[in-house]
Amino acid sequence: MFSGVSFGVDTDASGWAVVRACRRWGRVVTQTIAASARGEEAADCARRLREALSGVPAARCEVAAAAPAAETIVRRVEVPGASPARARAVVGSLLDVQLPFRIEDCAVAVPELRRKDGGTSALAAVIPREALARRCEALVALGVRPTVLDVEGLAVWEAALREAGEPAMGELRVAVHATASRWVCAFGSVKGLEGVVTVREPPGEEGSAGWERVDVMLRSAVANQPREREFWVWCGRPAGTVQRWAQTMAARRRGTAEEYGRVLADPELALARTLALRALEGMSRCANLLGEDELPAEVRRAKNVAALLACGGLAISSVAALGVEAWRLSAISSRERDLATVVARRAREVGGLSRVQPGLEVRMAREAVERRLEALRPLDRLFQPPQTAVLAGLLRVASEAEIHLETVDLSDQTVRVEGTVPDREAARRMADFFRMLGLVPKMEFGPSLSDGRVPFVMEGGRR
Repeated sequence: MFSGVSFGVDTDASGWAVVRACRRWGRVVTQTIAASARGEEAADCARRLREALSGVPAARCEVAAAAPAAETIVRRVEVPGASPARARAVVGSLLDVQLPFRIEDCAVAVPELRRKDGGTSALAAVIPREALARRCEALVALGVRPTVLDVEGLAVWEAALREAGEPAMGELRVAVHATASRWVCAFGSVKGLEGVVTVREPPGEEGSAGWERVDVMLRSAVANQPREREFWVWCGRPAGTVQRWAQTMAARRRGTAEEYGRVLADPELALARTLALRALEGMSRCANLLGEDELPAEVRRAKNVAALLACGGLAISSVAALGVEAWRLSAISSRERDLATVVARRAREVGGLSRVQPGLEVRMAREAVERRLEALRPLDRLFQPPQTAVLAGLLRVASEAEIHLETVDLSDQTVRVEGTVPDREAARRMADFFRMLGLVPKMEFGPSLSDGRVPFVMEGGRR
């Protein structure tokens, strides 16, 4: 289920940033809850977060923080000859031989799966459970009980994408979240995020102290990345220091400020805002490093109760719909029998004047029933689900199956949907959804696109 309200929390030794995101009248609205660049204001930020959480039910709220990038390994894994669903199941085994620790002692998230050359390219994030527990304990000590621990490098990468757009062909994109205590550098290309580098000791604001070490780390990390040009995007806190770092990088690389010094608008809130939006839109579900057992007990109970209530409501509505349908069939059968009895009696009354041909009374009764059914046809609409409910269910299926919808045309009797799917299994899930609503869908697929997705057109009508 999607949350109704989400909070993004970006906190480390350099300060706090807390952003609230929610939906209002079909639009996503963000609001700054707290922002601080001094450690002594941490208690005030935590108090503001608790006050904001107090008015939101736990089952409809997500609190998203970032797992420490310095202890998280982000790798792109190629799984040849496997579908995305199968690739997700075997990514852990493929990573086991590449890690300095056992995969059984780690939390694994696979936030991205793409079709590639008959196989699947998977972006995986791994963090030792001990490091995950330390991060959760540190957040709880600050007054934050997270329900989502997102991949920090992926959130920084997406913060750059949301404002600076997708990388151009041949461009190496480097997104940097810089604070006085650390830098998180996410790099990639038009194919997506490729890796994350953490600088534990950032250079000084002025002079060349530490810059040689940073240059060596970044150049070695991106040495194997093909590129025609580089494009750097910066965010972090405080904003003035981030601006000076960006200018220094542009000067050291002998490039323009547009290439190496692009600073996001409101850089101090960029990461917290992206964490909140990813949680609100459901994008962080596949990137959540917290398991079900690591959630706070009250949140877990609230979500379980909400799920049970939703299942109970669905069961009650299904039973009610079946009862109404049975009543309609029983009423129609009873009317047909009554009409047949009347026709037979009338036939016997006029038997002395004209002889009724064998089987004529049955045809007369059937014609009368058909006329009555035609008169009752408008009642069908009363028992059909509203189009808003159908659209909400379609959007939920599309989000779970990674389906990109381009055109959706719904009516009482027909449906037409256009878009792209990661594979045909996802398209079958959407077709099953419409079959459940009494429609007969027909799917047509086009040739695969460059990113591996398959365009489709689905049309259907009621039986």
